[in-house]
Amino acid sequence: MLITRAFLDLDEGDAERARPRLEQAVRLGVEGYDHTTVSAALVALAHVALAGDDPKRAAELVGTADALRGMPDLSFPEALDAERAARAALGDAAYTAAYRRGRGRTFDDVLEEFGITRPPAPGGVLTRPSGGRPDA
Repeated sequence: MLITRAFLDLDEGDAERARPRLEQAVRLGVEGYDHTTVSAALVALAHVALAGDDPKRAAELVGTADALRGMPDLSFPEALDAERAARAALGDAAYTAAYRRGRGRTFDDVLEEFGITRPPAPGGVLTRPSGGRPDA
């Protein structure tokens, strides 16, 4: 709901109203270990960056959103719009460089940027990669 409302704010030309909603969406996504929500909020923040005439930041945010999601989300038109606008403003080479910087970021980098402490693992249990054994 926060992300949808933020996109409505952006449509109304109010990027500054959208920003705190999106920062809250990032925090809630982190608390729920919901990388999809965090990624969507980062894409929306890329639109905020574009509204503030910062296409380099927008490209980095799109890259970070893709990194958290694991791949570009071709079904999310707002992500494609942010990419197109940032690429048009920067040119292919500068866009690619900024996107790669963002793509190299991790979940922990996002936590640091937004001043969020890593929440405990869901259920208070440490998670392991599939196939991992607790006694290994």
